[in-house]
Amino acid sequence: MASECRPPPFPWRPAFSFLARGGAGELVETYLALGYHPIFLTARPYWSAKGSRQWLRDNMDLPDFTLRAALSHEENLLRTADYKAAVLAERQDAGLEIFRAYGNADTDIEAYERVGIPKNQTFTIGDLTGESGTAPIEQEHYFDHIDAVVEDRPGSGCR
Repeated sequence: MASECRPPPFPWRPAFSFLARGGAGELVETYLALGYHPIFLTARPYWSAKGSRQWLRDNMDLPDFTLRAALSHEENLLRTADYKAAVLAERQDAGLEIFRAYGNADTDIEAYERVGIPKNQTFTIGDLTGESGTAPIEQEHYFDHIDAVVEDRPGSGCR
């Protein structure tokens, strides 16, 4: 799963500039209540991780949890899909089952496909909604998606 935040144009101010899509916090809270652990994977550079974690706490009232940022400019600028797929594959190799993914970038779609996440469990929002056979979130928010898709998901059995 990935947080749906839209970065502003540079200059970038990590703790103050992101705008969460409506229902993004509730989406994550619903998964947490079901016993799932979201992964936040971003191609933003590593030096933005502290500010991004703080933003997630302050603006979405979410607990600290896994956020992975790119470790080099090559990863975040030149090989974004490769970087994302490698991080996800590393998690899978460690035994993590990734059953559903969210994204708003073509590199998200490509990375999720590379690691075998089914297209009907790859939810896209924004300009690329439904792109490449992914499951579209037609609105610019998650409220209807939570009601229609997430709340019917069985609990993970992990708490």
